[in-house]
Amino acid sequence: MPLSKSAAIRESAGVGNISGRGTSWQVFGPYRVTEPTGPSTAITADSYAKARRIATQWRAEVALCLMGAWSDDVRHAVESHGCDYYADHTLAGFIAAGLKAAAA
Repeated sequence: MPLSKSAAIRESAGVGNISGRGTSWQVFGPYRVTEPTGPSTAITADSYAKARRIATQWRAEVALCLMGAWSDDVRHAVESHGCDYYADHTLAGFIAAGLKAAAA
């Protein structure tokens, strides 16, 4: 059963843990966003700001899955939003981009 937006955000809070320093940062999260409690993997970033964006995008993807709004179009919208330098890279911004794609 899909969760509400606030419940999905609350559940996704544990995803995207950041570790590192200087120019070497690792973001840890689920291997598949559709299975947030399954096996994990890591993505490397060269700055803390990039690591935070990656972690936030990961949290948004998990939240959208928990909300039942996950599809290839939603995934593409969230990834495109993350690549847009001028986009709102907050959790709310990523989720809004995903929900907009889900409604289309």
